[in-house]
Amino acid sequence: MKYQGLNSIEVERSRATHGLNILTQVEKKQPDVVESIEEYLDAYLNDVIFTNQKKAKDFLSLVGLMMLPVSSEETPIGERIQIENLSDLKTLKDIAHGSDKRTFKNERVKSGEEVYLANRFYLDGIDYEYEAAYKYDEQDNYRKKYRPDFHLKEADVYWEHFGITKNNRAPQYDRVHEKEYIEGINWKRETHKTHETTLAETYSWQFKDGSIDEAIKANYKKYGIKPKQVNYQDIIAQIENNNKYSQFSSFQSLVITFISLYRSYGYGADYFKQIEKEIHKGNFIPKNYDANWKKKCAFEFLQFAKGFYDYSINELTQNELIDFNDMILKSSQYIAEGRFIPQYKYVIIDEFQDISYSRFMLV
Repeated sequence: MKYQGLNSIEVERSRATHGLNILTQVEKKQPDVVESIEEYLDAYLNDVIFTNQKKAKDFLSLVGLMMLPVSSEETPIGERIQIENLSDLKTLKDIAHGSDKRTFKNERVKSGEEVYLANRFYLDGIDYEYEAAYKYDEQDNYRKKYRPDFHLKEADVYWEHFGITKNNRAPQYDRVHEKEYIEGINWKRETHKTHETTLAETYSWQFKDGSIDEAIKANYKKYGIKPKQVNYQDIIAQIENNNKYSQFSSFQSLVITFISLYRSYGYGADYFKQIEKEIHKGNFIPKNYDANWKKKCAFEFLQFAKGFYDYSINELTQNELIDFNDMILKSSQYIAEGRFIPQYKYVIIDEFQDISYSRFMLV
């Protein structure tokens, strides 16, 4: 072709064509390339995750964790709470039943920590009400109607989650309002004591130090709260059928992006262990008030990604296929080994800012 006075320039229009040509010339046959692994993720979810009760529960737990807000260390606690109060935070129960029932059930919770508790109750098969009116009418014209955070109906246990530190402080408030908040906690305790109702408690500091799961289990045991068997496949089906929410599709996009980037660096299965070590050290986790909480999320996401990685590699191998990353990496390898010697005088790259590591190495 002729272009700006240059004659006979051989043009390969894309990195895909270039990589395919390299593999075809070196291997003496054209490889069968899968452009996207998205279909494998669909198969992994439907055939491996959603058909297994434990894996389905772990998946829902992970999706629930990833719905929680992340706060920067620089964000004042009071501002963080204000932001969460104004946010449209959703629970798994919320997205399973849809927005119409959400309004009816008043499932709009006020904080990420309450979202976590609500999701835990839901996945444990515990029938709960959020901010239901306390069954004893408190005659106090200076207080609004008392509504405990949760009421676990079958066990008849009220559950309050208090935003306090280990030393019984509430730093999200100024001194005046902190004093009122602590007095309110004591009033609630005395109210349950007076009416002989059962009150279970959890605290914000338990999220910060990573002990919240143990605290929940301890309360279950102490107050006779018995988790029930739940059909997690039904919950998943309800969420999938509710087209107003996109938690699953957003999650799938994140997994595909993660695995694609992981593969583009040429990492194999063993490198997941290195990432896990880095998470243990606190790397990859933004500095925030809930570092242990987000570390738990990172571990669970990594476990899911590793399972999908193993599944997709196995499917590609069994069917004698390669994906786009395989093609680019093998092409780069053949060039580095001298098995393919490019004959180009010029390489022109458009949108270079979007180049990946593997494509950069190919160039």
